[in-house]
Amino acid sequence: AVILSIPCAIVLGSVTEHFFGCTLGKKIFKIKVIDDYGNYPNILKSFARNLLCLANLFFFWINYEHPENESSNKSMRMDFHMHFNNEICKTYIVKEIKMEEIRKLLHTQL
Repeated sequence: AVILSIPCAIVLGSVTEHFFGCTLGKKIFKIKVIDDYGNYPNILKSFARNLLCLANLFFFWINYEHPENESSNKSMRMDFHMHFNNEICKTYIVKEIKMEEIRKLLHTQL
């Protein structure tokens, strides 16, 4: 069941983000996904974005040095980014109430 639920979530998330700018979770938190032009992402960009969400689940290990007032030992630290997919696909997460303002600002620049 888990094996089928992940592809279904990716496809459903892509479709709903393309048409409505949000998934159910984003709707609850009143946020939207937009591209550089203030539009909802096209279906291919949305699919790539949702597919890359899986990459957010992997931890990135980086070298970390403790501040001087702490232990001087070097260690590894997990760097956990939830925006990797947005950086790659050039999409942005914005609050619903700011959508109109963002679109006006973007269209005045064109």
